[in-house]
Amino acid sequence: ISDWDFDDLPTHVVLATGARAHPALDAQEERIDLRLFESAEAAARAHHAGVRALLLLRLSDRLRDLGKQVRRHLGLLATAFALDVDVLARQLAERSADAVLLDPLPYTRAQFQAALEKRGAFSTDAQRRLEDIARWLGRARELRARIEALGTRWPDASADLRDQLGSLFAPGFIHAIPEPQWQRIALYLRAIDVRLERLTHKPARDAALLHQIAPYVARLPHPFHPARWLLEEWRIALFAQELRAQGAPSAAKIDAALRG
Repeated sequence: ISDWDFDDLPTHVVLATGARAHPALDAQEERIDLRLFESAEAAARAHHAGVRALLLLRLSDRLRDLGKQVRRHLGLLATAFALDVDVLARQLAERSADAVLLDPLPYTRAQFQAALEKRGAFSTDAQRRLEDIARWLGRARELRARIEALGTRWPDASADLRDQLGSLFAPGFIHAIPEPQWQRIALYLRAIDVRLERLTHKPARDAALLHQIAPYVARLPHPFHPARWLLEEWRIALFAQELRAQGAPSAAKIDAALRG
């Protein structure tokens, strides 16, 4: 499939055997196919990625422009964090497509065309997110330099800060950061700044607070587990109270999220 040049997709079709099958677009690497799936759930998952891939294929000129902007604004920053700039560009395009083009998810030719007509809003969203990411990575690079400047004076605090900062921008972060948290990444970086300012004056206090959070950090199965965002809010509550954490974070809530 290289364009929506077929009829509207029904919710299901009945095969000669009498079984139901569910049609959906399916993207695998560089190829997009129209396939039948055994379950509606599997079809829905595949269709989301498939329609997104088809839309981006039709918006190849926008992707080329976005790729140039990403290389210009994130090139050196991506290298500093061992991130692939081309991967960042693709993930940024997919994130903006999810936010702008796939609401609602097209199942008809008319809906697909309506999504294509939102190309301007897509480019605007991608540009805004690119500016966010450039600010985040620039600030993160500054903070990392300050952490390294601590040397060996407070190794536990330095290791925790280094891990927090690095994992916040681990590969895949553009897809992984939930929309509510996207708006708070700059605040999480500000909280690291506040903690660094206070660490040199009250290292014992920092060590006591770190003792509270360290067991939960160690239990995170991957950088973007849902509990991670509760931990970020708890870090604000502990280390930078004036920034005002959201959701009344606590050890009990984080423990429940890790178990769930």
